Amino acid sequence: MTPGELEALWVEPSHWNRDGSYKCAADPRLLVPKRNGGGWTLNMEHPKAQWAIRGLLIAVLGIAVALAFVARRAAA
Repeated sequence: MTPGELEALWVEPSHWNRDGSYKCAADPRLLVPKRNGGGWTLNMEHPKAQWAIRGLLIAVLGIAVALAFVARRAAA
């Protein structure tokens, strides 16, 4: 896909939700630039997006459990 084709998909308003999330099955990129400024956002229609979200959730929960375990041991 050419850069021009990717740009055309990115600027299409129907691919953006009000919350700023991007959904475009035709766009092969997992990460796309945010529409309203710096940073990146996930292409929620990309097959790997759901795995990225699950991995992030598992990492955050793992850190929370580890911190709770350390706090409990320090209090004992």
